[in-house]
Amino acid sequence: MKKTVFIADEDISIDSLVRVVQRMDKSLDITLCSSIESAIPILRSRRFDALVFDLWLQADTSALGSLPDDSSILSGYYLYKFMQKDDACQNKNTPYAILTGLSISEHPKILDLSKQLNRFFIQKPVRPRQFIDIINELITKR
Repeated sequence: MKKTVFIADEDISIDSLVRVVQRMDKSLDITLCSSIESAIPILRSRRFDALVFDLWLQADTSALGSLPDDSSILSGYYLYKFMQKDDACQNKNTPYAILTGLSISEHPKILDLSKQLNRFFIQKPVRPRQFIDIINELITKR
């Protein structure tokens, strides 16, 4: 099984995407976390093959420590940065993708991230086949 964690705080559209993806590709085992608070212990306790973060997690970011003013709009990215510094995290080198419904022009760092991640910066809405292809590409990238 290809173990992936998907961290997104959205409504049933994300749940639906995950269900469809898992029906289409039975080799994917996707753990869905709905908040930063629920993601941290999972990222510390389990090893994953790929990570997918929603860029804007509307949640309490205090668990991530002191953050810049743009932390709410980029909270998924800061969660990833937090993991890289967290000694307890088992996923420091796990390949990742960022998913967002935000426009690239909404914040300068979003444009920077889109350039840095290139194909692994995904604009919503995302089709199930595209999602599967990206996860598989992340895993083979390891």
